[in-house]
Amino acid sequence: MAVYYNENDPRCAHWLYNLMQQNLIAPGDIDTRDIRDVTPSDIRGYAQCHFFAGIGIWSSALRSANCPDRYRLTT
Repeated sequence: MAVYYNENDPRCAHWLYNLMQQNLIAPGDIDTRDIRDVTPSDIRGYAQCHFFAGIGIWSSALRSANCPDRYRLTT
C-alpha cells in the first residue's frame, strides 16, 4: 500500500516528488488533478491519503511520530 498525495499546484507537486526521492516523506503517488475530480475509487487501497498535500507536512509529521508509512489513518 502506497500513500496518496493530492496537490494541484505544480510547484508543490514537484516539491513532494523531490522529498520522496530523498526519502523525507512516505513514498507514494502524486495526483495533480483538482480535488473535485478525485473519486472514492481513485483512493481505494492507499494506506494514507493526503489531500491539499502542500509540501508533505503531514507525512513528515507522521514519520516524526514514528508512525510507519503503511499506517492506515482512520476516523
